[in-house]
Amino acid sequence: MIIKTNFINSKEAINFITERDEYISNLSQFVLQSRLVTSEKVSVEVIFSVGDTLPPEIIVNSPSKNILYRVDSPIFNISLFDINGVDTVWYTVDDIFTNFTFIANGSVDQFIVSGFIDQSIWDSLEDGTVILGFYANDTVGNIGAVNTTVSIRTYMPDGIATFPFESLIIILIIIMSIILILGNVIVKKKRI
Repeated sequence: MIIKTNFINSKEAINFITERDEYISNLSQFVLQSRLVTSEKVSVEVIFSVGDTLPPEIIVNSPSKNILYRVDSPIFNISLFDINGVDTVWYTVDDIFTNFTFIANGSVDQFIVSGFIDQSIWDSLEDGTVILGFYANDTVGNIGAVNTTVSIRTYMPDGIATFPFESLIIILIIIMSIILILGNVIVKKKRI
């Protein structure tokens, strides 16, 4: 990118030329050249560098906000991008439990990280709301963060614990009860 600007007054003309080189070692380098046009020609060149100050971009695709989760820990799915490359990705649960999940090794392409929230951490939580924090740092140390709040309820309002496949267990109990009742009816009819 080259920008040329001319400032002219009654005594002198000043030309500013700036050039922005591509990213060099995670820095943007700018060259500022100034030429003072008068009876004597003067040229000054100033070079300065500006470091990357932007954190990685994080988009939480899952879990969705304000969703009720039961005994099984939720699946997370996040999209990440940083112009200088994402280095490390991790998450926290209620700012207490930290789990480093993925080393990105400087990937500059947008990518997706998926996994489960650690089940042992999930099992230690009480019913209520939980803040899941997702973090990523880039190769120059900037840290991006996004939080999402989910609800956890491992006990039904009547105090009965919920279990994975509880509907299936209830259906199996009903089927087994019907089979036992029918078996008893058949045995009693044969005796008569």
